[in-house]
Amino acid sequence: MTHSRLLFLLALFVLGPTSVAAQPTGLDATAGSGQVSLTWQGPNVEEGDTLACYRVYRDTTSIPDGPDGQTELRIAEIEPPEDGSPSLVDPGLSNDTTYFYRVTAETGETEEGTVSCGGTNADESSFSNEVSATPFPPTELQITDPEIPVSQPVDAGTAVEVTVQGTNVPSEETVGLQFRQGGSSSFTTLTMTQDGTEFTASIPGAQVTARGVEFIVATRNEGGGDVRAPSDGVASVRVTSEDLSFTQPGGTAQTGYRMVTYPGQLDDPQLSTLFETLTPYDRSEWRLFAIGPEGLSADGSYVEQENLGETLGTGQGLWLITQSGTTLGPVQGTSLRTDQPYEIPLREGWNLIGNPFAFEVPVSQLRVTNSAGTLQDILGYDGTFFSEDGGVLKPYQGYLIRLSNGQSGTLVIDPTREINPSNGRDPASAESAVPQATWQVDVVVQIEQARDKLNPFGVAPGARAGMDRADGHEPPPV
Repeated sequence: MTHSRLLFLLALFVLGPTSVAAQPTGLDATAGSGQVSLTWQGPNVEEGDTLACYRVYRDTTSIPDGPDGQTELRIAEIEPPEDGSPSLVDPGLSNDTTYFYRVTAETGETEEGTVSCGGTNADESSFSNEVSATPFPPTELQITDPEIPVSQPVDAGTAVEVTVQGTNVPSEETVGLQFRQGGSSSFTTLTMTQDGTEFTASIPGAQVTARGVEFIVATRNEGGGDVRAPSDGVASVRVTSEDLSFTQPGGTAQTGYRMVTYPGQLDDPQLSTLFETLTPYDRSEWRLFAIGPEGLSADGSYVEQENLGETLGTGQGLWLITQSGTTLGPVQGTSLRTDQPYEIPLREGWNLIGNPFAFEVPVSQLRVTNSAGTLQDILGYDGTFFSEDGGVLKPYQGYLIRLSNGQSGTLVIDPTREINPSNGRDPASAESAVPQATWQVDVVVQIEQARDKLNPFGVAPGARAGMDRADGHEPPPV
């Protein structure tokens, strides 16, 4: 008897107590439409042990303690993630039904061989804490008026009524109409009036201008998540205005020239209509110049636009000089959609473009596609050339843009969103930005009234022989 008792005590001393796998903690459940999302924290695994997997259990009633004998409730076996906390989305559930969840962990000693989920050398832990969640029907918003994505234009100054059909909007939630003028960075919000499943509100006429109007409608679902329409971007309303006009300074010297354009889609784009206040064409009173369909003339000069029967394309710029200052317009046109970029074809070398929108567009929202060329120079003119790299395209103004590397392409102007540097030009990106000079000297040259201040020279890191991003091109002379 004494001998047997001694052997039992020796066995306890040598083998020690049987190890039990630690259970997961912090299980949390978030209900969605027809699904539940689970997250939890993994256990602390002892040295020499391997975490093989997690097992997730689900029932429509509370789950008793201990996984033994409850295999039928097991819905998933999940490998431990390499990074972050473990998680699971349980889809295909019935809305308005409550589901209960618990999780276990399986671990085993590595020295006993490869540890696999359900293997003979793996031990399942006790249950984690229990959680429950009740999926809910989806909340949906559908804009029925105005028709999107392409609606009929509205007249400037006319209120825009927005009508939305809402499905399963929680009774404690409102539906908000958020609107802004094209080019704006912030929205104004109105609470929409509810009549059954229909919600209505009006964008004030004072906000409906040649800049166009953007809006979204938004609410929250039963789980507190955001629901909006359109689901991505904005809804765009085009606006027709009869008051498109700009002021031209007078002068007879080189400093009197300006690069000009009209925004939007013009009702009558003939030059005779756009410059009616100046007609007939008189070279002693006013002159128009352009870059022709084949580019600059053989001697590198612009092409004079004496034929006023020709038209001004959207996004096209012209050089204009008038002996006396005057106001051009008003003419009628319709704003472009602001929920999508506008594209302008570019030839290799210099192009004379115009801002197609009636608001400022950051140069950072320009990029080039369909080309291996580089958008290298963006120049404005106010009596002397200046660089707009890092600035904005202003409405009614034209710009000289140079596409280098012997390639034609497409200029993409995004009126609302920042450009992803991986998709195109971004002045803030290291590859496309003009390198910061170590030192630089700016030389200003003036002959009578003609003044040229774009003559820098200096040293920039990474500069190389020949043309590179640190160099600028001399624009064609006015």
